[in-house]
Amino acid sequence: MADQRVNGDLTGERQRAVLLTDKDLPGIFRTSDSASLLGQRRQVRATATLLLLTVVAAISATITVKVTAHHIDVGGLLAALAFLLALGCGLYLRRWRPERPWYGGRAIAESARTLAWLYAVGGGLFNVRTCNRPDDELRAKFGLIAERFGPLALSDPITDDQITDNMRVVRSSSLEERRTAYLAGRIEAQMDWYKRKAAWNARQENAWRGAILVLLGIGLAAAVARVAGVLTFNLLGLAAVMVAATVAWLEAKDHGTLAEAYAVTEIDLSLTKDRALMITDSEDAWSQFVERAEHAISREHTLWLARGGARYPLAAH
Repeated sequence: MADQRVNGDLTGERQRAVLLTDKDLPGIFRTSDSASLLGQRRQVRATATLLLLTVVAAISATITVKVTAHHIDVGGLLAALAFLLALGCGLYLRRWRPERPWYGGRAIAESARTLAWLYAVGGGLFNVRTCNRPDDELRAKFGLIAERFGPLALSDPITDDQITDNMRVVRSSSLEERRTAYLAGRIEAQMDWYKRKAAWNARQENAWRGAILVLLGIGLAAAVARVAGVLTFNLLGLAAVMVAATVAWLEAKDHGTLAEAYAVTEIDLSLTKDRALMITDSEDAWSQFVERAEHAISREHTLWLARGGARYPLAAH
């Protein structure tokens, strides 16, 4: 078994250990996670729609068709409609602020997930050797989170059980089994998530930057054509608006920063996994290790939330 741990092959141990997934985490996590994802979808869709409508308005400005019988400028009418809808998107973003449940819900969800894992594997204040009332401690922490930040992000009541059966099963298991559960369900799962997200954001960054270059090329070609007297309609303004909208979208998504941050975090977690394999039979050493690991994971989430203008602390222990 020692050879397997050195090589990172925990297959045999995993057959004995209960592995936690997000479905096994507390109700406060699932509720806030759903609220965050919904807020994210609304924010992204509204922003994308607003930028798209500005491009539609610019396209409409190039239309010269008129309905002479009613003195209607079709291009102007379409542009007005596009700007009206864009104004509605802007008002929606200002009035309802979907970024609040997005960032607030994410902060609550990650705090709850950190506490759940600390409880399940005996980390930090939930040390299985010294913590006499872990269930009460966990519920109290969840209560503080919900009381302080819930109104910012949670529109639905939290009715599910806050301490699931599998959380209790993992906590009651041996140190070796808890370590296996933590490595597989937390560290390795996070490593895989960050690796996939880093690659996806890198691809998106390259794609959108390529699109900007193409649009700049179109703008240059339009300028040259206008100088040569070939171009008879205003393509320059349209190209400029499309470039501006694409740049604004890329800035809003910030794929490059996320790709770098996720890649660094994935490496940090890989090193964390190696350190975990060195802990054998010391509950205190294990408890301290898990607490440090969760602080490292929470630190990345805190930086990400700060990027979005949120200031919701994730350290709830």
